[in-house]
Amino acid sequence: MSRATAYRLCKAGDPSLPARGGARASVVKCTDEIVKAMEGYLDAECMLTLTQLADKVQEEFGVELSTSTISAKLATKLITLKQFVEHQAKGDYIVYYDETNYNLFCMHSQGRAAKGKLSVEDGLVLYQLQRGSIRMDVNAAFVKSIYEAVKNSETYRNFYGGKSVVTVLDNAPAHNQTETRLVEELGEHSDLVLLRLGPYSPMLNPIEGCFSVFKAKVKAFLAAHRQRMFDQGAFLSLTEARMTLLEDAANSSIRCINRHLVTSMALHCQRALADALKMEDIQYGT
Repeated sequence: MSRATAYRLCKAGDPSLPARGGARASVVKCTDEIVKAMEGYLDAECMLTLTQLADKVQEEFGVELSTSTISAKLATKLITLKQFVEHQAKGDYIVYYDETNYNLFCMHSQGRAAKGKLSVEDGLVLYQLQRGSIRMDVNAAFVKSIYEAVKNSETYRNFYGGKSVVTVLDNAPAHNQTETRLVEELGEHSDLVLLRLGPYSPMLNPIEGCFSVFKAKVKAFLAAHRQRMFDQGAFLSLTEARMTLLEDAANSSIRCINRHLVTSMALHCQRALADALKMEDIQYGT
């Protein structure tokens, strides 16, 4: 034993080794107080992005945090995951809701198809076609229609009587103010629950995988009917003819979202959920 070690043991009276390495409290930027404040921001406004959270922290605490740091800190809290597991444990009827968009070249433009049409197998609960962008009032009305479709379904009456209808949705701009616009329905129907996904968590929403399959079917349909893209036919304009082609593609392809596909995608997300609960990395994609 060295003289320095013996001197330290005699002086401290404690044989345990002193702490080495790690971050010093004086240089820690994202403190527990800041993390708690960010949780409060999300409780008040769950649509906040990481950049907006960084701006709020900068404004209140004068601390500049990177979006990656904020994401890492919030990931340890599992805010949405805990609520989701609770609804699963209670056996509630869970509906995943989102919208997708495509045009003739399958790029972000016009022609949106919101998920769902009443189905006896409950793979697809409800869907509707929407030309152009989806406004917040249209979105809120569709969420109400989802609730009514579920409550009137034979599956709900036979197996979910008395259970809540949990609609899971992300933080897309069209979903903004959904709770505010449905305040009357939420007050009237205590079994209607809106559950927001955490920021940047598409890997926990089975509908994302369903939309990937749906868009592949749309591409195949457009390829098989490519001559219609340039044929105005009896329509007043070529734009109207192409819009009708898009709607035909959606109506034909939407049947791919069946019970088998939804079950497969839900199981895939369950694996991601299990990894998240174990604080392991999640891979987005296949």
